[in-house]
Amino acid sequence: MLKFKKRKNPFFSGTSVLAIQCSNNGDGNFAVFCKDKRLYYGNEASGFDSITVIENIGVRNHPIKIYCHHPYICVSEQYGLNAAVINVNEGVASKLARKDSQNGVSSYSIGFLECSGRTLLLYQTQYNRLDIIDLSTWQLITPRSVYYGWTGEMYFNGRRLRKRIAGVNYINYRHSLLSISPDSKSFLSNGWGVPPEDNILFFETSLFLKDFEPSRKLLGYSGREVWDRPCTFVGNDMFVIAADAFAIDSSLEFSDISHESIHQLLFYKISEVKSGIFAKSISTGLGAQLATCSKNIPCDVFTYNSYGQITGGELHFDHESGHLIALSEKGAFELSLDGETISSDYSIRLNKNTSAIRGIYKWGSRPRLLNWQYDATNRVFYRFYNGIIEKRAFGSKRLDADTIWKNIH
Repeated sequence: MLKFKKRKNPFFSGTSVLAIQCSNNGDGNFAVFCKDKRLYYGNEASGFDSITVIENIGVRNHPIKIYCHHPYICVSEQYGLNAAVINVNEGVASKLARKDSQNGVSSYSIGFLECSGRTLLLYQTQYNRLDIIDLSTWQLITPRSVYYGWTGEMYFNGRRLRKRIAGVNYINYRHSLLSISPDSKSFLSNGWGVPPEDNILFFETSLFLKDFEPSRKLLGYSGREVWDRPCTFVGNDMFVIAADAFAIDSSLEFSDISHESIHQLLFYKISEVKSGIFAKSISTGLGAQLATCSKNIPCDVFTYNSYGQITGGELHFDHESGHLIALSEKGAFELSLDGETISSDYSIRLNKNTSAIRGIYKWGSRPRLLNWQYDATNRVFYRFYNGIIEKRAFGSKRLDADTIWKNIH
């Protein structure tokens, strides 16, 4: 296990660690954010350096989420309004903020893109707006106006109503967690429309830079009130999401929805989503054309409530083995793309009271045990627990965990 050496790193003995994230460049370093609002970066072998104090991040009643894209680190209040981007080589925090009246249930949308040799930050500025900045120049490359209008009069049962007309660069949708394809050419927004009905939106990066949110494509599954659901890209031409039980068959009775045969993963080929080959027409608040999945497979590694809604979890893709890595309240699982369970570890699992999808989070109920996280680069699970970073190698081709970390230090 990796331990913080109090002799070398006395700052950890006087403050609480709120979030950690393994660096994405495979050097074994961690970004660590503490209750004193300090961001640290380093590893157990060489120690941790204090990078900066991030003043605009609230540490009370806010779960913190860290994103690493070396040399940049983004720290956000996951269900708050504030975030900051830091270049670890410079140690300066650039503040970010979003406007979202439903921020208590919608995650702050953050993602990094690599485009023509430039590192770009994709982030949320309003509930229905994402923007992109060039981190080398801090230039906004998605300037535009976003609005909708009202005009005319409508009457219903003698009551006068306003009539809404189409807006400019406007969609009635609340962004939440983002997933980025490995080549940065496409991304998903795991959010919801109004009235509350989740739908993951697909975007091509090149089209988004020209047409913004209206360039989205909708996925053809029937969600209800579950956003930030497990999903991941499988290479650059496919992504997969974990469906609710009634997304497969909405006619099922509640007494039937716990049957494992209807817990499924839905696979979408990006080429088919873009071309609309499998598109079907249906009336929704977000649009009329929905992309149908290319295939679906049985999967029973996630947990569901009495209404058949998935209650949390994560999906990752292991490029080396070509398998999916799932993390849920049940445990950690390695799955083939046909749904076969290759390996599992029931001691690695999410905590029930911190895996709520919609941000149900109380400071007083926060357990000492932080949830496990998966590092796809080094193919290990890790967590901060009782003052140490605990790690577990995982997967059918896994090496001994200590050997992995010795090789990268």
